[in-house]
Amino acid sequence: MDFRTARVGFVAAAFAVFAWPAWPQGPANAEALGALIAKRLQAEPHSTCVGAAVVEASARASVACSGEAAHAPPGAIYEIGTLSRVFAGLLLADMVERGEVSLDDPASKYAPAGAKLPSRPGPAITLRHLVTHTAALPDLPDGFQPREFLKRVAGGDHAALYEVLAGVQLSRPVGGDAEPSQLGYLWLADLLARRGGERYDRLVAQRVLLPLGTVGITVLLTVGAMSLTSVPLDLLTNMIPPLLVTIGLAEAVHMVLRYEDELPLAGGDRELAAIATLRHTWLACFVTTFTTAIGFGALALSDTEALRRFGVVAGLAAGVVELAGGCRTA
Repeated sequence: MDFRTARVGFVAAAFAVFAWPAWPQGPANAEALGALIAKRLQAEPHSTCVGAAVVEASARASVACSGEAAHAPPGAIYEIGTLSRVFAGLLLADMVERGEVSLDDPASKYAPAGAKLPSRPGPAITLRHLVTHTAALPDLPDGFQPREFLKRVAGGDHAALYEVLAGVQLSRPVGGDAEPSQLGYLWLADLLARRGGERYDRLVAQRVLLPLGTVGITVLLTVGAMSLTSVPLDLLTNMIPPLLVTIGLAEAVHMVLRYEDELPLAGGDRELAAIATLRHTWLACFVTTFTTAIGFGALALSDTEALRRFGVVAGLAAGVVELAGGCRTA
């Protein structure tokens, strides 16, 4: 697998664009869309990738890159930069919620025994310091070679990170002013993986991306139905996707947590655990979703057209959460 370490200046993804003022008809095909994106990136000094999609009578999607990223082969893996910190933070919050870790646990508690860790007189570095950028760590150490580092990590060399940490000297007090540190989040991800007893990417997939995936299905179904039925995107209907994300995540997280509790009781049998999860949670999920749908649907009685439209779509969309979102997925 070819790992590219080009710094991504920004990543923009539009999964469904129903009206783009600059493109009354939209680009004729994916090649034209890609050419337009590439033209916009000509002045971008950093290696940058932008993905976009236009949905009208038919869909066109394309990705274009600039700088070093423009020469990457198919299947190349890119850094997603600061976005990855969101996943680490969510995973940490999940593990705190489960009681697996505490924010005030010292990092040394989960690090390999005997590893030389950054320290100085005063408080020890904790998980709280790492997630809030107050661990006094540099962004990246001097002489750090990201390409070589990623190759070693991809090859299963778990000592690579701790070799880097062993050479870090803290120049300011731990727990002081926050300064962004990529190294801090690399370390946090490793510690969470060690505590969870699983590879970091698998933990993120199971505990963060799975709930997001079920909610994504709900949002795509709803927005697609709005397009097919010519429901306009206005000030109110634009609020529906974030509302669905909020409702769906609450239910999906509830289902996933219950599944995690049922799995050991089922002797590790995933199918039995899923059945037990649905048996114990379907009614609560159904009632909460149904009452939410009724609440939104009541707006259909409004004398204001925009409110009526919002009420009908939001009410039906809440029902879609029940059918395709958290309460039917484990």
